[in-house]
Amino acid sequence: MSSDPWGRVDETGTVYVRTADGEQVVGSWQAGSPEEALAYFERKYEGLVVEIGLLEKRVRTTDLSAKDAQAAVDHLREQVEAHHAVGDLDALRARLDKLVATVEARRE
Repeated sequence: MSSDPWGRVDETGTVYVRTADGEQVVGSWQAGSPEEALAYFERKYEGLVVEIGLLEKRVRTTDLSAKDAQAAVDHLREQVEAHHAVGDLDALRARLDKLVATVEARRE
């Protein structure tokens, strides 16, 4: 079994992420050690962080339409809600909520 502040891997290889709503199943890992499982799903989280950061920058610095921005937010939110990453998913949700507010303000 392996654990970190945001997730853990149980003895069967099931990977969990910790959120404000409790633990959520992320997936299963049978290909290596529990530490490798956490590292893999943490990299997926880092990918989401990068994608959200890029979208935030695009909304601030380009003429991306509100419709396209909202579609991108919705796509990223689906990925966060799917719980296929280990990290601070609640913080990502908050960033997406803030981005929605920015897009709505821009739409007006």
